[in-house]
Amino acid sequence: MRQKTLVLSLVFLLCLGAMPPQFAARNATVIIDGQIETPRGLMDETGAGVVVGQDDGLEILTAFHVADHAHLRVTTYYGEVLPVLKVVHLAPRDLAIVKTPIPERLFPAITTTLPGAAGSPMFTYGAPNDVVWQFSKGAIRGRAFVPKDGDDGEFGMTCTGCDNGSSGGGIFNARGDLEGILVAGYRAPDGVYTFVAEPVPGISELLAMVRSG
Repeated sequence: MRQKTLVLSLVFLLCLGAMPPQFAARNATVIIDGQIETPRGLMDETGAGVVVGQDDGLEILTAFHVADHAHLRVTTYYGEVLPVLKVVHLAPRDLAIVKTPIPERLFPAITTTLPGAAGSPMFTYGAPNDVVWQFSKGAIRGRAFVPKDGDDGEFGMTCTGCDNGSSGGGIFNARGDLEGILVAGYRAPDGVYTFVAEPVPGISELLAMVRSG
């Protein structure tokens, strides 16, 4: 029985290595649910995040405004519902690391990279209008179409399908490399609705900072 389990584990590892970029990105994406206080009482809020590491818990990168809610829970693509153990704000940026227990399975290894040039294709998974793991795609926009108050290398993109609930989702290039985390949207000067992402090239440094803290 042990030998059979080992063989199955090796097959699963090989499958992860051969996984197409969109499937790997989808399987690394989680849905984050929480509640926010409003004058009418508690309101449900939904966003997304990307599994970027494992240490003493699953480490999920998301937008801080997604994680800054009460009664947080994380749902994986395979249906595991995980409690949130810790939220670390990567101040002053709109980024956070959310920690949960580690499910007894493997997650795809996600590589981070710098944002592509204007016109480069991108895709993301999220929960726009509560449609979970919705695939959306678009293209990177030039620096001129990013709000002028962005000073951490934020970049913009068009995105068909992105909407409320897309925040915190990973922005992936055609190879499946993680270029950023979606944090906002606005009407650019040319009239095109543009989504904005925080870049994440130094994720290993961010994780090291979180783990040492």
